[in-house]
Amino acid sequence: MMTKPPVPPSPKPARVLKAATIATCMAGMACASAPLVDRPTPPAEDCPLDAQAAMQKLDIEGMQWAAKFDPTVRSRLVTVREGRAAVYTHGIEGHVRHGSLLTGTLYVGSKRVYGRFTQLRQEKTGETFPVCVELWFLNDRTRGVPRSEGGDENTAIVPNLMSVKGVWRYDE
Repeated sequence: MMTKPPVPPSPKPARVLKAATIATCMAGMACASAPLVDRPTPPAEDCPLDAQAAMQKLDIEGMQWAAKFDPTVRSRLVTVREGRAAVYTHGIEGHVRHGSLLTGTLYVGSKRVYGRFTQLRQEKTGETFPVCVELWFLNDRTRGVPRSEGGDENTAIVPNLMSVKGVWRYDE
């Protein structure tokens, strides 16, 4: 009884695999550069009375001043993620100290990132206050900050330095 010798592998499967790999990579790159789905901006919401009182005490109602996502880096741009977030005040406004912490929520849209901050913790004293503070862009004085190239549905590359503004109502 004779057995057939094994057939040497054909170069064709390797070429097919290479072509499939290139096609997959190209499709992945096409997906990565596809336009982001635009999410609606957060709904309008009134500022609670206790936060309004605290902002009057701090003398920041209607005031706009600088803040940074990360005060420890010199980078002009940072990557942020949708969800709970913090920014640090940059400079003094009203009775808010430089380096105070604002905590709240970031909303990542296809063109801008919006932020609503509901608590302020004073630098050094640690005293906390309920607040209604929105993320604004220093250059054009509009709500939210523009996205730079990069990021995805849940992350965005934005300026590290932006402004925040004490508001009576979070607008749409």
